[in-house]
Amino acid sequence: MGDKNSKAVDTAAINWSARLDADFLELEKKKKKLKKDHPQVASALNKVATDYKNLADFSNALKYELESQEILKKIYPEQNHLILAQSFNFVSGCYSMLDKADQALDYSIKSYDTYQRFHKKPHANTARQLANVSTCCKNSNDFEKALLYASKCLKMRQDLYPNDNHIDLAYSYSDIGFLYGRIGYVDSGIKFSLKALEIYNRLKTDYVHIDLANLYNNIAMDFRTLGNHEKSIFYLKKSIEVVLCLYSGNCYQIASSLHSYAIGLKYYDDYANCLKYSLISVKMFEKLDEKEMVKKYESEIAELCSLAAMSYFYLNDRQNCLIYSLESLRHYEKFLDSKHPKLARLKNNISVAYGNLGDGQKALDYAQQALKSYTNLYFSNHVDVARSLANVGAAYGNLADPFMALKYCQKALEMLKSLYEGNNNDLACALYNVACCYDDLGDKQNFLKFTLDSLKMHKELADHKDNVDTIMLLKNASIAYFKLNDALNSLKYAKEALKMAKNMFREPHPMIAVCLFCIAKSYRVSGDLRLEHENFIKALEMKNILKHLFDFDISFDMSMEKFKFDPKQFRYKLKKNNETKPIKNHIVISYYGDILTRHECIEIKEILEKKDYRVYVDLSESNKKSLDKMTEAIDKSTIVIVCLNEKYVKDDFCKLESAYAIKQNKKIIPIIIEPNTNSPLITEWLDHYRLEEKHCIFFKRYSYDNFSKIFLNEVNIKLNIISTDESLVESNLEDMFRKNQVNSNLLNKLRPINIEVMRNLAKLDSSLLEHVFNYFKSDSADFTSDDSRKFKLCLNQIFV
Repeated sequence: MGDKNSKAVDTAAINWSARLDADFLELEKKKKKLKKDHPQVASALNKVATDYKNLADFSNALKYELESQEILKKIYPEQNHLILAQSFNFVSGCYSMLDKADQALDYSIKSYDTYQRFHKKPHANTARQLANVSTCCKNSNDFEKALLYASKCLKMRQDLYPNDNHIDLAYSYSDIGFLYGRIGYVDSGIKFSLKALEIYNRLKTDYVHIDLANLYNNIAMDFRTLGNHEKSIFYLKKSIEVVLCLYSGNCYQIASSLHSYAIGLKYYDDYANCLKYSLISVKMFEKLDEKEMVKKYESEIAELCSLAAMSYFYLNDRQNCLIYSLESLRHYEKFLDSKHPKLARLKNNISVAYGNLGDGQKALDYAQQALKSYTNLYFSNHVDVARSLANVGAAYGNLADPFMALKYCQKALEMLKSLYEGNNNDLACALYNVACCYDDLGDKQNFLKFTLDSLKMHKELADHKDNVDTIMLLKNASIAYFKLNDALNSLKYAKEALKMAKNMFREPHPMIAVCLFCIAKSYRVSGDLRLEHENFIKALEMKNILKHLFDFDISFDMSMEKFKFDPKQFRYKLKKNNETKPIKNHIVISYYGDILTRHECIEIKEILEKKDYRVYVDLSESNKKSLDKMTEAIDKSTIVIVCLNEKYVKDDFCKLESAYAIKQNKKIIPIIIEPNTNSPLITEWLDHYRLEEKHCIFFKRYSYDNFSKIFLNEVNIKLNIISTDESLVESNLEDMFRKNQVNSNLLNKLRPINIEVMRNLAKLDSSLLEHVFNYFKSDSADFTSDDSRKFKLCLNQIFV
């Protein structure tokens, strides 16, 4: 930690240039008046050296202090005087600032030896110089030697202050704590650092110095090394508190402290706050005076931009992830050599970011730049080259060039096989990449083969324990068997994936939703339409909750074998400013898409639009239906019009659409457009969903005008019911919350009371609901587990 007084001299208030001029004049007078080796000449030289030091001109400071020192050596030939010890230490400090670590250490040891000869017995000055020698060793990265001198310093101070209650002891414990952490003895490091804090607390001192902030920061780093990120964050906050007591406005110390805090939040997986403090720190660095924008600040800005990019990635903001990745690269290029591997890694990241945004060509450009950098850096096979080859392959895959994608992914695989014997994570990923290439080429057998090879390796690497990579590959194995029409194996792997996902995550969860979707597809191959629909509905309902409660969207239109998931990208954190309440008077028309039915749907749509209703109906002629568009439309709707004919009730997608609408408690208006009004298939469909035929409207039974009147009247009735129901539910909820004395702090976090949000919250189990609420808890006293339980009880009484 070093030894500094808590009350520092305000050197900024001194005009050091003016003082230097005055001290130069005084030096010249002394030289003319006195002998060149007179003590007063040495003193005058020291004053000039001190002026230069305060002007940060360490070369001239060193020059004049060495000249002063030569005189002092003649005056004190035995080199045992206090003033000579101080001079040696002054020179050591100058060499240190000039990055000449060896010379700094030599003079620091000379100073220590001189103090020993002068004081003879243990003394505060001697102990302080031992601490300075330790610091010089630390600056040379010789932490073990630094620890040796720091321990000697502590021993001397313990002899000087046997009551263990002096601030110098806190300095020593802090220094030793830091050094133990650097050489890998983290537990011992924390022990000594906490001892330093204990002395501060015992002394009840008002001491506030940057060293105290550094102590908190060192403790935070040690706890981070041990994986205790909660305690790490606690001590980083304490460090910031000290820094904010000492400094204000835009300054390096505050910006750097916030930077450290952002890094701690990254390890804590709190990406929202990591982003927040990264951006604040970046702005502070950018507002520093241009004179201060030295390389080390560029380095910090570059790292902070990289932190922001990573945070945006995990917060699913792809556009800003790209923006800050490019900004990070721009700053790193200012001070790193063009061949530096960090630049190549950044270009790979930028390639992925462009790929995520659908810009395949730019993704390929950056991937190729990264590959070129790596091949120039390493002249033989290397894991970074292999990863870069795979990245180029992925870029070609995004450009729908599966042959080139396979070429590069196979090169990556062969290179990794030459680098590793046996199982390896990179090798397992390379097998997966090759499998995906074969899938894009339509080679079902090789897609299955390489998927199973990758799965086997991942399982062995994970010691057959549950993990996300294994779930992803089990899911892909299920899809591979699905494509080969092997229902038994497809279902086997999908169920294994679902079981593992449920072991690892709570419902609802993206991985569980995807596994349910794959199980549904497996049942389709087996011909079990009931179980297919049952699992599809579960998956779609989970997708709905994830999107509208937690702002996490899954696309079921994409190829599920391409679905990748990082657990850090999902948190049970409620979506801000929820807008899940359906748009007023939004109506969906569901129908079987042949030409005749499409014409009748257009008529129904026109009737509604004349009355200013918002209507969604998919009038595209494509045979490929979109699950994503269907679920989004129904989620936003208040009423779903079902145009019934025999083709509708036979069609799998139509049955799924109507089942999902009913599951989501949407008001249904069945319109029978089937010429055969006594169709047993339609009657069976109505019975299944407990809808009576008397509530159906027969399209062909009435004239256009009469149909319009009857139809619009039914729409108005349904809307009035919805409005009344919502008012009653909202009123009942408020009464229920009041009767059960639900904590007002908790309710205020959720206001305004949104019925759709409350309905979705009711679907969460009690433990998950409490976990969700913890994300917006200000402190432990805000609301308790009992408040969460009361809240859940109210929801159950209204919605379940």
